[in-house]
Amino acid sequence: MSKENIYIDLNEDIRSVIGKIQEADSEEIELIVPTGARVLQNIVDAHLIQEASVANGKGLNVVTSALM
Repeated sequence: MSKENIYIDLNEDIRSVIGKIQEADSEEIELIVPTGARVLQNIVDAHLIQEASVANGKGLNVVTSALM
């Protein structure tokens, strides 16, 4: 199974990220998140991203150079 890379913009909001997860064709996703991105600045958004991937039957890896 191939994985799909989803690139997140610095100022992208959580609704957009969840939409990208839902629209992904692959069952394995790598979420590429730049340092300082809004979606990883609070734990609630991180949980929403995780819940969206589970609800849509997708495996999720978050790739970033930011310290969390």
